[in-house]
Amino acid sequence: MTRLAAFGSMALVTYTALADTTSDAIRRNSQYASVQQAVYQLVAESYDVDNDATIEAPAMKLGTGLGTSDGGVIPDTSSAPKTDGFGGTLGYCAWDNGTLTSSSGRLPGSTAAGSVSLAVISYGLDNVFQTTCADLAQGIVRGDDYAFWMTTNQVTTGASSTTSTYWGAPAASLTALQGLSAGSLHDGEVRLTTDTNRMYRWSASQQQWLNLGGGSGGSQNWLDNGTYDVTMANASGRVAIGQTTLGAEKLTINSGASATALGLSGTSSTTGINIYNTAGSSVNAFLGYDNTNSKMLINVANGSFAIKTGGSERFNLGTDGTVTVNGAVFLDASKNVTANGGAFSGVVNAGGGLQVGGTTVIDTSRNLNNINNVIAAGNATVTGYANVGSLQIGGASAIDGSRNGTLATLVTSGGITANGGINTSSLTATGQIVAPVGSTSSPAYTFTGSPTTGLYSPSANTLGLVAGGTQVLSATSSGVSLPAGTTVSGGNLVLSSPSITGALAARPTASVANRIYMTTDTNEIYRDTGSAWAKVGASSLATMGDVSLTSPSNGQALVYNGTTGKWANGMSLVENSTGFSLAGGVTRKTLTVNNSITLAGTDGTTMTMPSTSAILARTDATQTFTGQQNFSGAINASGAIYGNNIVPSLVAGAGASCAGYNTGAMANTSNGIPVFCSGGVWTKVSTGTAASRFGGTYAMSGTNCSTANPETGACSCPGGYNSYQTGNSSGSFITYTFYLCQN
Repeated sequence: MTRLAAFGSMALVTYTALADTTSDAIRRNSQYASVQQAVYQLVAESYDVDNDATIEAPAMKLGTGLGTSDGGVIPDTSSAPKTDGFGGTLGYCAWDNGTLTSSSGRLPGSTAAGSVSLAVISYGLDNVFQTTCADLAQGIVRGDDYAFWMTTNQVTTGASSTTSTYWGAPAASLTALQGLSAGSLHDGEVRLTTDTNRMYRWSASQQQWLNLGGGSGGSQNWLDNGTYDVTMANASGRVAIGQTTLGAEKLTINSGASATALGLSGTSSTTGINIYNTAGSSVNAFLGYDNTNSKMLINVANGSFAIKTGGSERFNLGTDGTVTVNGAVFLDASKNVTANGGAFSGVVNAGGGLQVGGTTVIDTSRNLNNINNVIAAGNATVTGYANVGSLQIGGASAIDGSRNGTLATLVTSGGITANGGINTSSLTATGQIVAPVGSTSSPAYTFTGSPTTGLYSPSANTLGLVAGGTQVLSATSSGVSLPAGTTVSGGNLVLSSPSITGALAARPTASVANRIYMTTDTNEIYRDTGSAWAKVGASSLATMGDVSLTSPSNGQALVYNGTTGKWANGMSLVENSTGFSLAGGVTRKTLTVNNSITLAGTDGTTMTMPSTSAILARTDATQTFTGQQNFSGAINASGAIYGNNIVPSLVAGAGASCAGYNTGAMANTSNGIPVFCSGGVWTKVSTGTAASRFGGTYAMSGTNCSTANPETGACSCPGGYNSYQTGNSSGSFITYTFYLCQN
């Protein structure tokens, strides 16, 4: 990105103003000065926004009512004046010229060097912008507006004069600069080459580009002040300060006899040097001073900090805070070792105290002997022997396999990891004691002489009790359970809890699944489903198994009482060799009762017989029925049927259909005349000779029935009877014909 770094006097400017009277000349001059100052400042803030080798002015501040109808005002971030001398807001237009013309806050421009790049407008006495950005792009100013603008060429190269500095567009290389036409260049014009990032100035007198840092020869890339205090990079990119000869390093500093070679200062929280990775994108380390906490600071972002002597690493500070010292550790006069963290592969023999704030690692066969106290604020790992009077650890403690520790007191606020043994008369842990999960064959916590008996964790958040290599109990946050097949023997199993027994009405609210409650007043057992209490027992007679009572009576049977919702003793059922009897009886499939059977009830009490053997015993004695008996089927009797009041069925009358009745069935008409079913109709029963078989009479009045036959209820004869006309009778305008029915 190319930024306009300096801007000299501008000779080529465009200034327009309308002819005006003397009365507003002062205002115009003030407006002109503000507009021109704003343009110069905006040019100084211009840079190549979209990297198309064309400088763009700062973006416009846009919004309703801001500036011209198609432009805006000067952005708040600019140092340019934003009002004229009379407080009027300045309008602002900015274009994006070049090959890319769509940057934000700018009007689309063109590739022409003479295109307007930016313009500032001050409205006249009417306080209204009459000129638009589109007008200014054409060089037009309207009404009493005042405008000042510059083209892309003016912004890029400056105005022509003997004291101006010209800034040209960057070139790809020195060769590209040398290929430019001399006639288009200005004496003193400065351009940058992007391949080497060097600055060159055009000399009109010498007709060549001169390196700004090395005179005409260009042997130096930057600056040489002539006294050799600073010698900048040569072709190899090396720099020397304070000496004439460059060293092999990229930077060589020779302070001489009376000065410090390098001094750093700063006002931030830290002052120092950043050391980057090979790509230069991230800081690997920092070497400096912590101004806030007043301490020397070495901050290694990646890897560890090491110190070498004689080509060998003697000290290493790891990323986890572990300190490794490859060599002897000497104690002070009091034989104390005090460190913020340490790892020792040599022998540590401290007669006094050993205090470690970080991680302490003592390697294999490196013993910790004859120390009164070991205090570690961090972690402590001992792969050798630990023989101390007191071991206090704030972090984790690890004692490796076969490396036993003998100590009087072990105090830790962190964790203890022991792959070997810990022999101590007192073990106090204010933190966690972490053991492996173990297994049934090798529990994590066991006992001397019983290596397969103890505690282990079969899964996360589960504790298992093992006896002889077999898990006999499991405990989770939900409760304690016994594995399938595990029995409780040798005594009574007692469930005790404030809410496990009591009166039925005192049961707690159901909320704990599989909780058991035994009632002391009704002697019942209930199970908590989690939402309700369910009585323990069979859900139906089909699923009801054997029921054991303490002292049942012979033949007792249970009868369910729907009112109380309980089973109660209702009768005695005696088992015999050939069946069962109720209060006696020996015949299989026969219920024998010594006394009477009473069917009681307020509703209709019936006795239903099987359809395959509808027989009512006893058959060898007279059956007496005091109430009315209704039979929907036929009554078959081999003997006589006696009765003082046997009422046959009532039918409509002789001659009516007797469908549904057997032939010979008897009935009475509504007039009490006996009839029988013959030929599908009810037929009157006749007595006496043929001449006296009377079937009733009826009378007709024309085709209308005047008087019905009482035998049939209509002007007709019963079935099997013929009608005979017996005579006529005439009245007032009516003639009656009489008929006789006879068989």
